[in-house]
Amino acid sequence: MPLKVSERQPRHAPERLADGTLVFRDRADFRPNLTPSEVLQVREAMRLHDSIASRCACARGGAAAVCAC
Repeated sequence: MPLKVSERQPRHAPERLADGTLVFRDRADFRPNLTPSEVLQVREAMRLHDSIASRCACARGGAAAVCAC
């Protein structure tokens, strides 16, 4: 049976250290350097870069196997 909203533990935002890693109060062994939101932003930027790079390679006549057009 799922917990009601009022019964859930409050979530605390992680703290970012000087080295860029995040520290969670309840998980000291888990030290990512990106938040989930930042991961999605990087993923979208990489997807955009790959899309542009594949068009450029196609326009130059190279890497036709990578071209998405």
